[in-house]
Amino acid sequence: MTLPNIFANWKFYALLVLALLTLAVNFRMGAFAIDYATILQSLMGSVEIIQEKVFINIRFPRVVFGVGAGALLAVCGVMLQALFRNPLADPGILGVSSGCSLGAIVYFLWASKVTVFFPNIANIELFLLPILAMIGGMVVLIPLVWMLMQGNLGAQTTTIILMGVAINAAGGALMGLIISIFPNDSELRSITFWTMGSLAGVQNIYLVPLALVLILSFVFAQYYAKDLNLISLGENEATVSGTNVKKLKWIVVILSAFATAITVCFVGFIGFIGLVVPHAMRLWVGSDHRTLIPASMLAGGILLSSADSLSRTVLAPMELPVGIITAMIGTPILIHFLIKMNKGMRLG
Repeated sequence: MTLPNIFANWKFYALLVLALLTLAVNFRMGAFAIDYATILQSLMGSVEIIQEKVFINIRFPRVVFGVGAGALLAVCGVMLQALFRNPLADPGILGVSSGCSLGAIVYFLWASKVTVFFPNIANIELFLLPILAMIGGMVVLIPLVWMLMQGNLGAQTTTIILMGVAINAAGGALMGLIISIFPNDSELRSITFWTMGSLAGVQNIYLVPLALVLILSFVFAQYYAKDLNLISLGENEATVSGTNVKKLKWIVVILSAFATAITVCFVGFIGFIGLVVPHAMRLWVGSDHRTLIPASMLAGGILLSSADSLSRTVLAPMELPVGIITAMIGTPILIHFLIKMNKGMRLG
C-alpha cells in the first residue's frame, strides 16, 4: 500500500483544504439561501424551520453526492487513461453510460405504469430510476466481462475501446428511436434533462451505495498505483517488471464500468470530469499514480460540486443541467491541453 506517498505531498493537503472550503461554500449556495448558523443547527439534529428541512433533505445530499460522484468519475478517468495509454480516455469510453441512459429512458416512459403494479412498496419511485439505469449499465458490462475472459484477443485494450465506441453509437441510435416513437413533450424534457446530468433528485439514501463504491474504488486504485505507473509505460514493460497485466485489466475495466454506472444511474451522464481532471492534476502533482489518484479524486469532487452550485444559482430560480456547466468549463481546458500536447510533440 502506498499511503505514505500521499501524506508526504503538501499539494494533497492544499487540495483537501480546498475541498473542505468547497463543501462549506456550496452548502450555503443556492436559490434558497441558508446561513451557516442554520447549517450548524441542522447538523446537530434540529429540523424545525424550513431552511433546516431544505438543508437536510435537499442541499446536504446534493452537495455531498456531487463531491463523491466527481471523485468517482475522476479516478475512473485516471485508471482508464493509464490502462489504455490514451490521454482522451474517460469513463464514457466503455459504453456503460449509454446503457444507463437507455435504462433511464425506460423509467421516464413507463415508470407510471410500474408504480401502479406495486402500490404497496413505499417510495419505489425513488429507486426505480437508478435501478433501471443500473440494469442498463450492467447489460453493457456483461459483454465487456465476456471479452476479458477470451484470452489474449479479448484482453486487447484496442478491442475494448472499439467495442465501447460501437456500444455508444448503438445506444445513441436506440435512444433516438425510442424518443421518436414516444413524442410526449414532458417525457422528452425529462429525458433530455437527465442525459445532460442533474443532481436535483439526489436523496440522502443514495449516499450509502455511493460511499461504498467510492471507498472500494479508492482502495483498489491506490493499491494498484505502482502497477498503473508501469502499464502506462507499456504492457511489455509492465509484464517484465512483474505486473499481472491481465488481472490489472480485469480490475480497471470492471471497477471503472461499475463506478461509472453507479454515478450515471443516480445523476445522469456528466462529461469532462474524468477527462479533464486527470490532465490538470498531472500538471499539479505529477504522473505518479500514488499521488495522482487521491489528488484527482479531490479535484473531481471540487469541480463537480462547484459546477452544480453554479447550475442552481446562475439563472435562479431556474436550474441548468450540471452537464452544461462541466462542458463549458471542460471544453476550453481540454483544448488548451491538446494545443500544449501538440506543441510538445512538434518540439520533440
